[in-house]
Amino acid sequence: MLDLFKSEVENQKQLMTSSLLALEENPTDDGVLASRMRAEHSIKGAGRIVDLDVASAWPMPWRTASKRLANRQ
Repeated sequence: MLDLFKSEVENQKQLMTSSLLALEENPTDDGVLASRMRAEHSIKGAGRIVDLDVASAWPMPWRTASKRLANRQ
């Protein structure tokens, strides 16, 4: 099950990276932002399945950036 989690994280990490790069080009693209947020939530959900608190393991600047993106700050 942990191998499946690792694979999911790798896939979602690629989506998050590409969406962040796209947001640099167009920070008001709601579709890209939604995709990025779905990827983040997918990682968190997959972590729960294997009993990992993924969100608390992310560095604080990453979580702060996520909140700012969501709130357009």
